[in-house]
Amino acid sequence: MSRSRASQRQHRKTESTRKPTTVDAGAITRMVASGEANPFPMGSREHIAFAFADELKREAVSDSETPVARQARRIFPASAATTRRTVRVDADAAATEPPATTPPVPARKPERAVQEARRSAIPPLPSAKPTVPIAEIWTDDQLLPVSKEFADRIAEAEKTFDNWGETSRSSTGVGRYQILAGGLIDIGLMRDLETWTLNGLPDRDEFLANPELQNLAFAAFLEKKLQYLNNLDLTDFVGQEIAGIVDTFEITEAGLLAAAHREGEGRLRQYLRHLEDNEWVSDADTFPTTEIPGERTMDQAFKAIETRLRLFSIVPLYASDGVAPLNELRAPL
Repeated sequence: MSRSRASQRQHRKTESTRKPTTVDAGAITRMVASGEANPFPMGSREHIAFAFADELKREAVSDSETPVARQARRIFPASAATTRRTVRVDADAAATEPPATTPPVPARKPERAVQEARRSAIPPLPSAKPTVPIAEIWTDDQLLPVSKEFADRIAEAEKTFDNWGETSRSSTGVGRYQILAGGLIDIGLMRDLETWTLNGLPDRDEFLANPELQNLAFAAFLEKKLQYLNNLDLTDFVGQEIAGIVDTFEITEAGLLAAAHREGEGRLRQYLRHLEDNEWVSDADTFPTTEIPGERTMDQAFKAIETRLRLFSIVPLYASDGVAPLNELRAPL
């Protein structure tokens, strides 16, 4: 009995370490048509192809365009949805013309017709990386109208004002604005902490070489940060006056975003709660000295947060009349 169980354990171990087999488009098509759930690993080519096929299938039934289907047609121009619309237009045009005399076509067997219909429900897996225009990565409502002055001050604080290709040695920060990998994941430019996104979106080298893309990414990143600040009710502190270590200043959205960019919204929240408990009087002697990752202590993080809040309290966050927008910032490629 023990030998049998050992054999079973070895069999399961062998099965778990065996490399997954490649599934062709036809197999994925049949799985989508039969209503199966997406069984492939998140982020794999098969997972993406399955998701696009499923979305195009739903679109074909509802006859309504969806954002995911638009993305599928950008990446796979010969998608089923595009073909379906082309066929419909051709059919409408043909309805106004006299029917042409053609030789009879032999009827196909029902099984073969079903198989061909299933195969046409999904585009083939891409063989090369297509290109998605930068302007189509984010929609207008995902971009904060950031001012050029705010962006420049962040770059100055990060000591990367003229260095668009900067990569940090002590963190995952990249580019002029030193956006961390977590922020790039939030805005869709990275899939995980090591992998840049698929489907034609820019990779790390393209990101570092393209100031226009970095400006757009920075605006999208700040929009996400502002959402997090709102979710944590930290924007409720805007307008609160702090008697700081160096000077008295007022909390602003620009200061909150700059501080969250420097230390994260979690530590920013800890700092603000600490100041609230101390009636908004800052005293470095009362800051906690707990050790945090990176050979630093919490009081050092608190001081960095307060510095950002103070320095950015007078910096305009939003572009407006008389305040240049971020998209006026240009740099040579």
